Amino acid sequence: MEELNLNLDNWEYFCSFCRWYPDLFLDMIKPQKGGLNLHLDQRIYLRAMMRFTSFYGVFPRGYAKTFNEVLASILACVFFPEITISLTAQTKENAAELIKDKYNEIMRFYPMLKNEVEKENFSKGNAEIRWRSGAILD
Repeated sequence: MEELNLNLDNWEYFCSFCRWYPDLFLDMIKPQKGGLNLHLDQRIYLRAMMRFTSFYGVFPRGYAKTFNEVLASILACVFFPEITISLTAQTKENAAELIKDKYNEIMRFYPMLKNEVEKENFSKGNAEIRWRSGAILD
């Protein structure tokens, strides 16, 4: 127990650091080959999504808005226990398909995040991912 207390402050600092700088956390867990190099504007976008409950932005087509939104939701599920996050779209089926596609793409770029998944369920019109932290993304 003493060994745990010895590094508890360091662990708290690391968790706070990852919540505040999610892009740097992704750089740490990126595989040697493959992975994704985030651009500066994507890093700022991701930090804003993780730091604030709401913000406003106007971005062009092809900016990876949905990718970044699902990525931020995944990181929030990892870093914040027992949180429930839902993605909305025009229809429930469309939202489920967006989550499924972007989730699979993100796991291809950052396979280490797969270790945090407890259960994933993708069916027609429904997508639910349960995390080891107790968080749910649907």
